[in-house]
Amino acid sequence: GAMTNLIHIPVNGKAFGRWSAGRGFKDEQAALHALVIGVFGRDGIRSFRFHDGGQVFAIYGYSDLSAEGLVTRARMTAAPDVLDVIDLDGLRAKPMPEIPAGTRIGFDLRCCPTRRSMKGERDAWAIEAAREGGADNAEDAYLRWFSDRVSAASDVETFRVVRRQTAETSRKGRKIKLPDVTIQGTVLVKDAEAFEALMRGGVGRHASYGMGMLLLRPADPEMI
Repeated sequence: GAMTNLIHIPVNGKAFGRWSAGRGFKDEQAALHALVIGVFGRDGIRSFRFHDGGQVFAIYGYSDLSAEGLVTRARMTAAPDVLDVIDLDGLRAKPMPEIPAGTRIGFDLRCCPTRRSMKGERDAWAIEAAREGGADNAEDAYLRWFSDRVSAASDVETFRVVRRQTAETSRKGRKIKLPDVTIQGTVLVKDAEAFEALMRGGVGRHASYGMGMLLLRPADPEMI
């Protein structure tokens, strides 16, 4: 398949705040969706994540395009005020190696763990908590949700929830509440192609809103 590149784009935090407010965005997810798609197109960056480090702001993402390809596209289509927000000169890319079956690899994932229910899209933990014999706690519910989505590509070896909150955000003009959960752990890759598809497409829904990007990290120590 196409080469997958890991992209890093420095963001000017103050300019992003001004730009979002000026465009009337009330929440970060909706603003990021408009920014990334407005600059790079719907197929430019497949799954991405916004890092707000207090001083350092950046977007990480996976793309089929090279750094040059993304910058060329952005220079043609981005509005001038957007170029104050993202630093195209600082955009960097790294080709991702194939991760073969049998590899233990760590992950860090900010995701939106929802399932469909009679009442529409709901927090996977809320759905399980309401069901007889469901998970006893949120971590178990999210582990089951995550395992369901990665099982074709990998087996989950370790898993923990490191941050959990509810995000009030807007989708197509409607206000909705969604779980905003960061999880970490280690998986054992079973299928290299399926794992690459997971990285490109993201895990769960709302990839174009900055959720579901599988950031790789060193594996946890093996449980002896």
